[in-house]
Amino acid sequence: MTSDASRPGECVPDRGDPERLASALRRGLTIWAMLSLLGVGIVALPDAGERIVSFSEGHGPSLMDSAGIVLLMAGWFAFIPALWRARPASRRGRAIAGLALTGAGVVVWSVATDSGRWWVVGSGALVVTQGVAALSALRRLQGRPIGRT
Repeated sequence: MTSDASRPGECVPDRGDPERLASALRRGLTIWAMLSLLGVGIVALPDAGERIVSFSEGHGPSLMDSAGIVLLMAGWFAFIPALWRARPASRRGRAIAGLALTGAGVVVWSVATDSGRWWVVGSGALVVTQGVAALSALRRLQGRPIGRT
């Protein structure tokens, strides 16, 4: 693929072999999904110990929660570099980044102010953002413009 940003539907900028990038992205996405599901499952278990750290009166991870958080972060760290290398030059990139920042802001706000389950909305926005970004990049690497089947 070329690095000409004026041609829609191409993998821009040129970051190497599209097949290798797509393979790395699929592998990163799979690892992210598996570790995220496992991490969320562990974090969702009832708390069985004292908090290691308190973020606010109602929030703070126990030892078990910390194990889930480590799995969540490991999945994210396995996925984000592949997504970054395969990122398409797209006008949607700013919208995706804006949604991600909004989701992260909602998570931080809800935890810091003990605002109930609003963190679920922010977390959901982050998950959707990462999924959309990955699928967008995969479609471009496979030579299919976004929005078409």
